[in-house]
Amino acid sequence: MINATAINRLTGNLGSQQDAHLLRNYIGVRTTRTHLLATGQHIDLSTLAEQAGFRIHVFFRLEAFVCLTKNLRQFTGGKNDLYDALNALREAMMNAPLRDCPVPFQVGELTLIAHFSTVDHDDPRRALTVVLARRDED
Repeated sequence: MINATAINRLTGNLGSQQDAHLLRNYIGVRTTRTHLLATGQHIDLSTLAEQAGFRIHVFFRLEAFVCLTKNLRQFTGGKNDLYDALNALREAMMNAPLRDCPVPFQVGELTLIAHFSTVDHDDPRRALTVVLARRDED
């Protein structure tokens, strides 16, 4: 694995955007959680999760967060209550058959999956990353 900065340097020297796209797809890029947060690809809900009773960091991928907030507005009459989603996650985690396995949970009609991970490559503290369930995982 090489890091995102090295990929950016390599792609800057390539002749076309298509070449750069191919390089990014075929070389494993190791990005950090800090980079994902800085670029807006992950949303940190750790403070809110702590208030809801979580003892570990909770991150949402951007697409999961956007779908979740749209879903909450639709099913709660305009009220955007992320506590409901965090409570659904906590309940699913308590009922999960195995520790450290992906935990699917429902919020309205939306299916999300929480994966256990670390906060970052250099920070081994436990964290959850919530993603959208793919159609073939439903």
